[in-house]
Amino acid sequence: MNTHDSSPGGGTGGGRPTAEEIQRFLAEHVSGMAGLPVGQVDVSAPIASFGIDSVHAIELVVTMEEWLGIPLPDNLPWSHPTIGMIAKELGAGEPPSEMSA
Repeated sequence: MNTHDSSPGGGTGGGRPTAEEIQRFLAEHVSGMAGLPVGQVDVSAPIASFGIDSVHAIELVVTMEEWLGIPLPDNLPWSHPTIGMIAKELGAGEPPSEMSA
């Protein structure tokens, strides 16, 4: 299902992934959960608009934690409801504990 490199940064040599890499990673996972082609996932639309419920949202957070190697707040998909917002926040390199709710 996932053709994206599973290492943080998509295999770009380590470090924190860029917002673009995180956005691509999330779009691929949301498309898989929603059963849509990745090209139909609008990164500016709320994740819930793709039929992603709270259980799937938590699965997405766990998958991101494993990929990034850092803990993330469970409420991330609600405090940052679009793929673009999550990617921008995490790609900024700000520690997750300091993310605004």
